[in-house]
Amino acid sequence: MEQIVKKLENRDIFIDYLKGLAIFLVVWGHTIQFALDSSIDFFLNPVFIVIYSFHMPLFMFVSGYLFMYSIKNRDIKTLIKSKFFQLIIPIITWSFVYKTLYFVVNYYRSNGISLYQQVMEYLIGYLKDLPEEFWYLWVVFYCTIIVSIIQRYFKDKLIAYFAIFAILLILPDNYILLLLKFMYPYFVAGYLFHKNKGKELSCIKDIKPLAMLAFPILLFFWKKDFYVYTTGMSLYVGVFRYRVFIILYRYLTGFVGVVFVMEVVKTSLKYLTIKGVTYIGKYTLGIYIIQYYLTYRLYVLPDFIADNQIIYNMVFTPVISIVIIIISLIAIKILQKTRITNRLFLGSRVKSAGE
Repeated sequence: MEQIVKKLENRDIFIDYLKGLAIFLVVWGHTIQFALDSSIDFFLNPVFIVIYSFHMPLFMFVSGYLFMYSIKNRDIKTLIKSKFFQLIIPIITWSFVYKTLYFVVNYYRSNGISLYQQVMEYLIGYLKDLPEEFWYLWVVFYCTIIVSIIQRYFKDKLIAYFAIFAILLILPDNYILLLLKFMYPYFVAGYLFHKNKGKELSCIKDIKPLAMLAFPILLFFWKKDFYVYTTGMSLYVGVFRYRVFIILYRYLTGFVGVVFVMEVVKTSLKYLTIKGVTYIGKYTLGIYIIQYYLTYRLYVLPDFIADNQIIYNMVFTPVISIVIIIISLIAIKILQKTRITNRLFLGSRVKSAGE
């Protein structure tokens, strides 16, 4: 693991490879979820289970790791402002464009409704949905604020991070808050791993063999209840002991999955490098946003395709995912051509939209 840290200090191929893998899994998971217009329960799909057990924890761990680069030599005000423009401005822009186009397209279909009422419904809907659009970016933004404050005023004391986590857990769930509860530990772990150059998490080296064995076992016993999307993070719903068990199982699987995938990627890079994976790892923010509009209610495959899960999971959905990523990259390249579109839609001043 220390070798990984040394490589990551130079922001080398490893980190972009992890990001590229993670964003491909995001698109693949969404394609499995939305490619069929049917009642088939994607939560029980074996590939979906594997992907969703670790892919967002991995993304958050890497985001926390990279945040260490941002926090160096910056005051809180400058840092938060920078992250707001990088993460939140694209949310505001994309959501505004989508909602406006939707309003215009549906304007003449709204018989008997006054223009004033339609405009008000449009504005209320836009403002209501905005805090939950592209949840991953919102959660990263909130995590950067929390870590910035703890780093500045509490010198990265672990007790401060645990205190915030405890406070989050006792708060009631809403959509973004439950995802913040779940993702916060992974972001903090990635940040501290980088800050301490792996020293505080050196135990990873010792538990690596156990993690390689435990991850498949944890996946084997995975249940639909274990998804954060199905049961949330609240401690006040249902049987308390079972809720605690679900949450702990979810965290354990995520952390073990992160270790598992990092080791697999580290080993595979010694023998094989797929340049396309590294390339898309540089544009994860743009791909994450654009793929949402391309995958949501995709409904391109007939239901009978899912009868053969091997073909559906290993042929159709991966191919569709690759096509979606290619389209996203083309859109990113177009948006990068002008300073204003690059800034508003991709949150970037430079051409690397995934920075």
